[in-house]
Order: sequence, then C-alpha cells, then structure tokens
Amino acid sequence: MIYILTDSPASTGPRSIGAYRLATELRLSGYTVEVIDFLDSWTPEEILQYIDIGPTPLWIGFSSTFSGHGKHEIEFGQRAWPDKLTRFNEKDYWFFSEIKKRAITIIGGSRAERMKHIYSPDYIVTGYADAAIIAISDFLSGKIDKLNYEEELIELIYREKQSYISKNINCEKMYPVSDASNIQTVFHETDYIQPNEVLPLEVSRGCIFKCAFCAFPLNGKTKNDYVRPKAQLLEDIKLYQEKYKSNRYLFMDDTFNDTVEKMQLLKEIYDEVSPFEFWAYGRLDLLASKSEMMELVNKIGWKYFSLGVETFNRNAGKKIGKGADPEKLKIALTELKKLHPESWLLFEMIIGLPGESKDSVDETVQWFLDNPNLWEEVHFKELSIPNTKYTTWHSEMSKNPEKYGVQIVNIDTLRGSHDWKHDTMTVTEAEQILTGVNNKINDLRPRNKNNYFVKFADLPEDTDDKIPQLLKDSIRLKGRQYIENKFKNRGIS
Repeated sequence: MIYILTDSPASTGPRSIGAYRLATELRLSGYTVEVIDFLDSWTPEEILQYIDIGPTPLWIGFSSTFSGHGKHEIEFGQRAWPDKLTRFNEKDYWFFSEIKKRAITIIGGSRAERMKHIYSPDYIVTGYADAAIIAISDFLSGKIDKLNYEEELIELIYREKQSYISKNINCEKMYPVSDASNIQTVFHETDYIQPNEVLPLEVSRGCIFKCAFCAFPLNGKTKNDYVRPKAQLLEDIKLYQEKYKSNRYLFMDDTFNDTVEKMQLLKEIYDEVSPFEFWAYGRLDLLASKSEMMELVNKIGWKYFSLGVETFNRNAGKKIGKGADPEKLKIALTELKKLHPESWLLFEMIIGLPGESKDSVDETVQWFLDNPNLWEEVHFKELSIPNTKYTTWHSEMSKNPEKYGVQIVNIDTLRGSHDWKHDTMTVTEAEQILTGVNNKINDLRPRNKNNYFVKFADLPEDTDDKIPQLLKDSIRLKGRQYIENKFKNRGIS
C-alpha cells in the first residue's frame, strides 16, 4: 500500500491533479494506492488511525504544493519561515514524526526543495515525478537494486540544530518524462469523485515562452510537441461527462492559449462532446494580437480566466518578456468582455518590476478602479526574487538579477526570498504599495459577491456577507463526506 497525502484545501472546490497523476502510474504498475485528499478536513489522529487499520505502507508521500502557511518557532532574519507541510498547526511536526515511524517518507510538489530544510523525509522529489515514483517504489519493494539520487547534508532550520542526509531526486535530470503523449490521469473508486465535481484535466506540459520571472521547468518548448494527443483528451472529457456527470474542468496548462493550434484542437474536441466550461491560465497579449483566438474563446467553453498581465508599464513589461502595448491590452479586454460577457476575468499583477515606479502602479490601479465592469478579480503581489538555495527551478531573474537592473541587498542565506532594490523601487516600498493597493481593490469587492471558486463549489449566488460561513460549511460538508466514505471502506465507524 502507498499513501499520498495532499493538502489541497476543500475550500477551492476542485482537487489538485498531481497526486492522482502519480497514483495512476503506480496503479498501472501494480501498486495499491490511497490518495488522502483535503488534509484541512481531517485531524492528524484520524489519518493515523486510517493508515494503522489498513495494509502496511510501502511509503507515505506528501505533496507540498498547497502546504499550509504558518509561523514557525524561530524567525530567520526579519521574517518567519512561512511554510508548513500540513495545516495541523502545533501538531504539524508531531504528525510528521508519527508518519516517519510508520513508513518511508517522501516529499514532493512545488515546495519540496524548501521543505527539506524544515522536515527530514527519506526522499525529496522535485519536478514531474511520473517515472521517478515508479523507480522509487520498485526500489523499496525490491524489484530493482539501484535508485538514482544525490545525497546532501541538510541542517534543519527549526528548533535545536539538527542535521540529516537528504536523498534528492531531480526528476528532470534523473527520471525525465520526455513528452506528453501518455500522461492520462484516471481516478479510482476509492478517490470518491462526486457527481458534478469540478475535475482537473492536464492539457499539456510546458510553455513556448521564457518570461524572466518565471521558473517553470519546461519553459521554451517547441510548438505543439508538448500537447497531449487529441484522442486522450477526448477520452478524458467523455469519461468525466459520462461517469462523473461533470461539465466543469480546470485545464492544467502553463499557458493555455500559447498557440492558436491548441485552441483549435479544443474546438474540435468541444464539437464532439456535450458542452462544457473550464478555467485556465492565459495571456491577454496573445488574445489581443490574434483575432482567431478571441473568436474561439466562446466556442470552446473557456469561461474562467487567470490572466498573467503583470504590468501596464510597457518599459517594465519589455524587460521581463511582456512588452505588449498596454493600450492594446485594454482594448482587447474591452473586446473580450463585449464578445463574452459571461467570462470571469482574474488578473495577476506584479508590483516592483524593474522600470516601474509607484506612480505607474497608481495609474494601473486607477484604471482598474475606473473600469470595474471589465474584470472580476485582481490579484497584486510584490516582485519576489527567490533564494536559489530553496528552489529547484530558477527564473532568469533569480539566476542573474543584475542583468535586469536588480540588486540583491541584505543577503540572508536562511531566507526563502531576497530583499532587492532597483532604480525605481525597493522591496520595502513594493510591500508598502501593495498594502495600499489591496485596500483600494478590496473596496470594490462587494460588487463581486462571489469568486469563481464559489461557483465551482456549487455555493448559492449573491451570498453577500454570508460567503465566509458558506465556504466553511462547504469545506466541512465536502471534506467530511469524503472522509466518511474513506472510513466506511475501511470499516471505521
């Protein structure tokens, strides 16, 4: 038996796909796998009881991508380390220690490289682990006698000074997945997928762009060599519709509209199945420059957008690989809302890009405030220069900040990200600006009483101030139903 624990919160409605992708590969290789989802709905004692009453585990894995955020016991530099492996708060370390008594432990997911400095798992796995996870399981079960990994002496940075030997597996180097032709995710009956549940669907892996601030491992791909075959995508959607009665999906894709061809492929699929709608990451500049993309949006069910615009300052945009004319972006946004008024637009913006000043940020914020009918959500965040010691994949800006006019200051090797400054801003100024920006944007939130996760979670529309409690009720109901199904299957009352 293999257990994979994922801290994807029930509050988001949809599940994350990573654990189920690995479970699919393991099950195809003859292993029995239990995905334990929605950790925020379990107690640590319930999970331990669930594991103890079942078959002896070969290994127990943690996904760190949705790790809890909380203050650790020691503050490093001027800031506390923000990550925890679960949302069990004061029981977090105790729970991990109990898990280690029961089985080999593995930490994967996007924060794995940081987590190895806080916890002491037997293996740290970074990157797409489809092939690596089979190799690990075969090694631990005695099917093979060699496993590729690199040993590293790690000093834990919490509580008393302790160290251990970390076994690191960098999947891109040691167990790469060369293409996207066979990465189908299949759910099992013990995953307890509910009717009409919003389901994740992997469309492709990688992106043809290489933005300076982006650290995805598969950037700069050749066009269309990274998209899953049409037959597989069609099979997935038909299964979701027929077996799970689901017509709402999360399209897992670094940049969904990076090519017209990919959108046309989805148009062919959309025409062969029942109508559906989906959420995906996208680029507004491509919608602005390619009229055929704009026309396809409503013909393929693309309703919920996360648009990484980053900045409306053209000079700053050029420096990071996003140099589109801001006025053309705004015109495209107007056109998008006119053609597709039901679309839900979430904007991702960065404060502190080199070349951007407080005045230009204020202009951007004012534009959003003056045009509230052209967007549903806007998320601002300050520029982050991650410490490469605690990340596996490094953006061009992280590797060479000086190239972009950014200077690292107050270097602290224990910090997850660096302080920085450039000619027009410092990180402290960016943080101060962010606080003011959020206050202004939040003043408009009552006009949008819901977010797209509320829709995905099947909560009532126009819930006004009841949203927080309704979300809590939804989390509790969804999470507890999931746990009750698991318990019944294992004979736990």
